[in-house]
Amino acid sequence: MQQLTESDYEGRKIFWIGESIIWEHENNEEKIYYFIVGEKQSILTSAVDKFKNEVFAWLSLSGIVLLIVFSYALSISLRPLKTAQQQIELIRLGEIQKVEGDFPEELIPLTSSINQLLDSETRQKNRFRDSLGNLAHSLKTPLAIIKGEIDKQKIGDPENVIKKQVSRIDDIVRYQLNRSVISSGRTLVKTCAVEPEVIKIIDALKKVYQRKNIKIECRVQSNTIFPGDAGDLLELVGNLTENA
Repeated sequence: MQQLTESDYEGRKIFWIGESIIWEHENNEEKIYYFIVGEKQSILTSAVDKFKNEVFAWLSLSGIVLLIVFSYALSISLRPLKTAQQQIELIRLGEIQKVEGDFPEELIPLTSSINQLLDSETRQKNRFRDSLGNLAHSLKTPLAIIKGEIDKQKIGDPENVIKKQVSRIDDIVRYQLNRSVISSGRTLVKTCAVEPEVIKIIDALKKVYQRKNIKIECRVQSNTIFPGDAGDLLELVGNLTENA
């Protein structure tokens, strides 16, 4: 019996294992003897169950530790991406102008491309504004000359018609230029404080219309922010106050 055998003994399950030997006596007679060892099955089963529980406990603990380590490593690895995402959001809100900070080598091409795109957008916008400004000056001068000539010539009712049409052309030019500036491909939002720009407009109007003794009140909260460029705000407030 060289293999583990299961059987019942006195109502209890027992595992048996044994070995046979040949014993030679003094008269040269050989006899075979069997040595058998038995053990309760419950003892071995409990030992096996205990081993299984210990293995399961260690595997579970190892799994939890590996999960914590993996989560921490993943958080550290994604931290530069989160930083870049936060800075891009600040750029969109107009609080910063470009992506700054120390980033891994893998992200440097991305941040450099974003900054180059921002620089290109700024240069293009400046060139577009300069071209619009030159166009505005070029158109306003002939219109001013036409208005002056109309004022010199007293031709009755037709004068009013011509004046109205010239003024309408002037308004259309202003509107189209302002509309072009607003829709000039702006992809990023810039912000500026409203109160300082409004005060600039008010001071300028008081100097221009000093003889009329106009009174302008400014009621703007100090923390009010305009979601756009300061030039756009000046143009907007300037047109409104001048027309008023």
